[in-house]
Amino acid sequence: MRKWAHGNDIWALAVVETVPDPVQGTQQEAVTQLSNKYQDVFQEPKHLPPHRFYDHHIPLISGATPVNSRPYKYSPHHKDEIEN
Repeated sequence: MRKWAHGNDIWALAVVETVPDPVQGTQQEAVTQLSNKYQDVFQEPKHLPPHRFYDHHIPLISGATPVNSRPYKYSPHHKDEIEN
C-alpha cells in the first residue's frame, strides 16, 4: 500500500459485503410449499412415457460417424428471406 501511495499510479480499493435478502427466505418457503403440494409433478420419472399415436424417432445408420462441422452462418438479410 505504501508503494501505491508514493508512486504515480492511481488505485482504487472497494470493500464489498453481501447483505442478506429478507425476501429470499419467504420465496424459498413458497417454493418448498409448491413442490410439496405437487410432489407427483416433481418426481424423477421411473419409466418411459406411454406410446402415442405418433411416436417420433430419428433413424440411425449403423456404424456411421457423427457429423463434425461448423454450422453455416447466414447473413441477416438471408435469414429474413428464409424465415418469410
